Amino acid sequence: MNNLCKIYLTVSICASCALVNEAPADDEVRQIGSRLELFVDDWLIDRLEGVSLELQTPIDAGKAFDLTLPWEGPLSGIPSAFRDGDKYRMYYRGARRSMQQRDPMGSNICYAESTDGIEWTKPNLGLYEFAGSKDNNITYIGDGAPQWFCFKDDNPAEPPKRRYKAICGLTLSYGGPWGVLSSPNGLNWQWWKKEPIFVGGPLDTQNTVGWYPEQGIYMAYLRNWVDSTVGFSSPSEVETPPSEYNSWYVRPHRVRSITVTTSSDFVNWSQPKWLVYDEGTPLEHLYTNGITAYYRAPHIQLGFPERYVHDRVALSDWVGSKEARGKGLDDVLFMSSRDGLHWDRRFKEAFIRPGPDRRNWVDHGNMAVAPAVLQTGPGEISLYYVAHYQ
Repeated sequence: MNNLCKIYLTVSICASCALVNEAPADDEVRQIGSRLELFVDDWLIDRLEGVSLELQTPIDAGKAFDLTLPWEGPLSGIPSAFRDGDKYRMYYRGARRSMQQRDPMGSNICYAESTDGIEWTKPNLGLYEFAGSKDNNITYIGDGAPQWFCFKDDNPAEPPKRRYKAICGLTLSYGGPWGVLSSPNGLNWQWWKKEPIFVGGPLDTQNTVGWYPEQGIYMAYLRNWVDSTVGFSSPSEVETPPSEYNSWYVRPHRVRSITVTTSSDFVNWSQPKWLVYDEGTPLEHLYTNGITAYYRAPHIQLGFPERYVHDRVALSDWVGSKEARGKGLDDVLFMSSRDGLHWDRRFKEAFIRPGPDRRNWVDHGNMAVAPAVLQTGPGEISLYYVAHYQ
């Protein structure tokens, strides 16, 4: 069984004595007005004495919904979620095993919605036929379906016909360039840019993008690889020849990591740069990035990257895909940023863990987080992640 589950997000200060905060010099005073802030970094802290920032353990709030419909299948995943007025929307990949043979009908994008972020329904959209019937919640079938990220574009300069956007692979193959689909209502999709908008690689994962009104730009976060014998490039600009899209994984010393690129019009994008982390941050496989703006303080971005640990071994009695067995397992980290380039990764431990559920210890597709932090009740903030992949 493959589930999307909801967890609560909590990051708090753990103190053994009072916080000591000496008055900074006049030119260092932080002007926040009535703006809300999070104590996830040192931006508001002058110094700490006998106190530390501690990453709290989120509470598993249970299953959001099952992914057991015939057009969903065991390879369902890569969820996108956001609040849209009085409605919550979620998009996720439905995939049967024929997806592995690059069958265009073997993968599709499904849609679910909710009024509170807790109870979800799968509406019958009547858009695509499956097994002789359009009675399903499929919102898109075609190129790009195996790899997908959807968001509502709040850029006031964008026309209503492109209010919703989805970035996705241009073909059914993995690792190649990505283009853009658009929709006026979040349900009926058509290609807007069916040519490479995002390049680099390997992009065979959930890459993310969003409109950031304070900066007046789009930021896209893409996966790339680092040569572990060299480390991050200097200068930080990243360039990967297209010929390496589908050969990166056979090259030694490659470690997955994250780049950022920006645009004012969603067409022309800057040269990607490596995310910059705290000194001493280990070079780890970051499979997906899970980056989103914190809705109560959108000048702060939160990231929930899926950390791939290659030397963890799947359970030997797993009856799923032999192809993935023994190729590592995942957990989820927590990180934060105020500019999208420099990231605070002081918390090295996992934020979301596979836990005691044996079905979360069988494949590295588990634990992928939907890049969304949503309010689901008074004093309650939730995340969604994939469980029981394959």
